[in-house]
Amino acid sequence: MEQRYHFIKSGTKLLGITLVVFVFMKWILPMVLPFFIAYYIASLVRGAKEKEKRNPILRLFLTIGIIGLVIMVGWYLSQEFLELWSRREELLYWEGAEESGLIGQLYQKLVQQFDGEHLSDELIRKVASPFGGMRDTLGGFVAVAVTAVATVLMIGEYDALREKLHKNALGQVIVALGKDLSVAGGDYLRAQGWIMLIITGICILALFLVGNPYAVLVGIAIGICDALPFIGTSLVFVPWAIVMFFQGSIWLGIYYLILAGGTSLLRQFLEPKFIGHRVGANPLAVLISIYLGLQFYGIWGVVLGPASAFLIWEIYRFT
Repeated sequence: MEQRYHFIKSGTKLLGITLVVFVFMKWILPMVLPFFIAYYIASLVRGAKEKEKRNPILRLFLTIGIIGLVIMVGWYLSQEFLELWSRREELLYWEGAEESGLIGQLYQKLVQQFDGEHLSDELIRKVASPFGGMRDTLGGFVAVAVTAVATVLMIGEYDALREKLHKNALGQVIVALGKDLSVAGGDYLRAQGWIMLIITGICILALFLVGNPYAVLVGIAIGICDALPFIGTSLVFVPWAIVMFFQGSIWLGIYYLILAGGTSLLRQFLEPKFIGHRVGANPLAVLISIYLGLQFYGIWGVVLGPASAFLIWEIYRFT
């Protein structure tokens, strides 16, 4: 009887915490997120200032090296992009496609979409439309502005704000949970970064092997697509393979299909392993949390799902 009572009590407690976390993640977090981000950035800036006082020369050389590397990579990618853009109509065209046929119509549509004037008109139309993405765009700008202002204010008042949080009982709980969540979140993002880096490297190498002159630029773009939920490398490689089949390059089309399937399977294999190892969770539990996150939160569930699961467990263990 006592064991059954304990089970019911634990289950009720877990259910209550789950509902509270869901409500927080779904509706409250979007409203307070700018202030959380501002506090986190303020803590990073203060920490960086303290480290800079200890090793200013080392940080100077490290900063110069990172800036130089970013400039070099950016210059190389911009050269590839400009050359690719100048040849967009040539690359989209394939012989044997009649204008009245399906392939010919698809070609004309692609050329129209990639036309510079059409792109600029479409961008102006969407920004100017009161019923389009204007509200989301304006909301995004407001959130960024609030985050920036809050960050500046919190940097100046960081010590006093931190002292108040540590003196308050609720603040102590928030700080403790925030530290654990930031560590787990950082590990999660680093794991995703490593997976994206591996997939991107494979794509760049695979494109180099077939002599693609834009291997780095296209490989990075495909790697970014792979990191986005419901998109993946198949969004690029499968249509690319179909185009190769229409052009008569059967083996190259098969090659791209193999790449699409191989990289997708590799991500499915690496994601639970990397995330589970870094966050310290069971890979199956991580996979379940990602799936449930997608069901409840939509596209952001890839991040919010594991974060919610970790937060539920931490609150349950803390209380």
